[in-house]
Amino acid sequence: MDSSDVQHLSHPTLARALAAQNQRLRLATQALQGYVYDWHLADGRIERTEGFVALFGVAPATVSVGDWRERWVFPEDRATVETAFAAAAAGGEPVLHAEYRVRAPDGRVLWLADHMRLVADADGALSRVVGNVFDVTER
Repeated sequence: MDSSDVQHLSHPTLARALAAQNQRLRLATQALQGYVYDWHLADGRIERTEGFVALFGVAPATVSVGDWRERWVFPEDRATVETAFAAAAAGGEPVLHAEYRVRAPDGRVLWLADHMRLVADADGALSRVVGNVFDVTER
């Protein structure tokens, strides 16, 4: 459903459509064996789906972007991810894929695949990063 569909829906119909859309997102996210995130660059706020808890055993709100980068991502992988991100942002490439290792709070080492979409605001400035992360350790 996109914004043009909303104009033609009654309140109850809209509520049902949104509930169905939310259910699809929740089920698809669960199938990932990972999580979806929305990182707001202006204030550093990041929202993550419940798959974060399933994967790592901690609440998403307890891990800031800085903690993630500095304490979870392996130091030797950090530069690769940051370089790819900076190149994508500078080159206007809206989609980025990175694979890197993290050390989970319980000590497990996981390989993650992170698919990101860089989102610009109305002025063309990078404002958000929306993506999904899933465990590819067994691959």
